[in-house]
Amino acid sequence: DVAGEEVLARERRDLEEDRRRLELEAAEGRRALESEAAEMRRALESTLKEDRRALELTQKEDRRALESAQRSLKEDRRVLQEERAHFAAEIAVRTADRVLLDVGGRHFSTTRRTLQAARTAAPESLLGAMFGGKQEERLQPDKEGRVFVDRNGAMFEYILDFLRGFSAGDEHAAFAIHALPETQIMTMRKELNYYGLHSAVFPPIPF
Repeated sequence: DVAGEEVLARERRDLEEDRRRLELEAAEGRRALESEAAEMRRALESTLKEDRRALELTQKEDRRALESAQRSLKEDRRVLQEERAHFAAEIAVRTADRVLLDVGGRHFSTTRRTLQAARTAAPESLLGAMFGGKQEERLQPDKEGRVFVDRNGAMFEYILDFLRGFSAGDEHAAFAIHALPETQIMTMRKELNYYGLHSAVFPPIPF
């Protein structure tokens, strides 16, 4: 009948409106989700970009620090090599300059520089001549490399200390000799005369 048809028509219209409303709500929901997703992507990309910049900056700083450390290490290695070379050269000079003596059975170790100071203290000194020129070539060291001098070894110890002090510029280099007891001074004067150093240790007093 007519009434029933009108009811069906109205229900169809209501269903159609519900369907359109649902479709509209679904479309709006999709748009909202898409907008939210786009915003999240932008935020993520921005974060990733910032992180990438921070990482690149950190890597650049690390590279600079590493390069600086490498330069510093290279410089330290160069300085160390120079110091080693200098030390080796110094040791070689010291070894070449070393002199071993056997004076009256007592062993001494000194340098040519110290012994040659005798020539400065007294130009005609024996030790300066022995170890300062062609005379040295005539010396005959023993198997241990010691040059034997048949003199008083106890007195020579004082004489060698005098030469060490004299070569270092010590104005009181002869103090220990002057302080010897009178009983030993005569023996010391004989030894100094032998080595040609008496005038250097006991300079004549001017009148």
